[in-house]
Amino acid sequence: MQKLKKIKNSKEFIIRSFFETPSCAEIVRGYMIEYIRLRRKDIKMLEVGLKGHQEMTVTDQFTAKTMGSGVMDVFATPAMLALMEKTAFMSVAEHLNEGCGTVGTRVEIEHVASSPIGMKITCDSELTAIEGRKLVFKVEAYDSKGLIGKGTHERFIIDSDKFQKKANAKLTANRSAAENITIEAILQNQK
Repeated sequence: MQKLKKIKNSKEFIIRSFFETPSCAEIVRGYMIEYIRLRRKDIKMLEVGLKGHQEMTVTDQFTAKTMGSGVMDVFATPAMLALMEKTAFMSVAEHLNEGCGTVGTRVEIEHVASSPIGMKITCDSELTAIEGRKLVFKVEAYDSKGLIGKGTHERFIIDSDKFQKKANAKLTANRSAAENITIEAILQNQK
């Protein structure tokens, strides 16, 4: 009995009781998520439901024949994919803090109809989930006759400089010091 009183008076009991009560746990979890969101350096105001829109016209440059993904003079699947990524990217770009960007990490799409040269293509994206730095989008592309493609696209929020430095480091891996100096000089001249 005395041991029970000791546990009941301890901080451990108070904390356990608090978190074992579902409503309290849910409230605290909500506050914690909001606190973390407000403290994040890379996100200004990203919210589920954020929409994007882009338009383009099919030209010879964007055909399956020219892009090497087929032999037809129709809107190429790689061109549709690029438009979907651009639409998602542009929809969140202004909502990120300076120095941050996003990179595409996953795409799952269906190209359900063809579009000839000269046809206008529109693409819409909607941010459907924010999971830490991972952003999930619903994407759809249309021509004047209807839906031509749909799917999901995932992007990750990154620190642009840090990401670029890490990518550039691949050039210098396993090279001599003299070769590294030459590569660094080339990279500096490209800026």
